Amino acid sequence: MDREEKRRRVIIKAMAALAANEAHELAKLRRLRSLLYWTGLIVVAGAALLAGAWPVWIAALVGAVGGLVTGLGVHYDNSLNQWPTIKPFFDRDAVIRAAGVLDDG
Repeated sequence: MDREEKRRRVIIKAMAALAANEAHELAKLRRLRSLLYWTGLIVVAGAALLAGAWPVWIAALVGAVGGLVTGLGVHYDNSLNQWPTIKPFFDRDAVIRAAGVLDDG
């Protein structure tokens, strides 16, 4: 199985979980969004506050990692904000059938 097929399987399984229990899956994504966003901000703030005590390259590296984690939180937030627009086009039956084919094969 190549990389693209693996990615396709992961996406279909995630969409099938969303189709099966939308409220639960959206709540999980909201928790993940908050965790990433606040963790990233705390890491960036910590790097800024401790920049004088650390070598510059360490403070920059920790700040960059915190920025990436915050960016992931923003990404999840954007995805959650787009869901109401995408939802009418989401074919639950087709996703469940596709996930069933993956489980059978």
